[in-house]
Amino acid sequence: GHKEIDIIALHQHVLVFIEVKTRRSSKFGNPEESVNDKKAQAVVEAAQQFMSKTEMTYKDIRFDIIAIILNQGQVKDFLHIQDAFY
Repeated sequence: GHKEIDIIALHQHVLVFIEVKTRRSSKFGNPEESVNDKKAQAVVEAAQQFMSKTEMTYKDIRFDIIAIILNQGQVKDFLHIQDAFY
């Protein structure tokens, strides 16, 4: 199936896979709350596929979430959660 990773970054020798969630309001919950176990597992599987296809080896990897709430197209709130899946 199709799996995707929003951002892949390198931070201080750690390969970071980042899921970005954006909402126009927090009326129905914060954006980070939409990353459930199923979505987290899909990101982990996509990361495994990425690493196997690119033959990249890193001692440390990390999974983060960036949650953004917008107000009329402008960033109202921004949250970066490191090691969000574990």
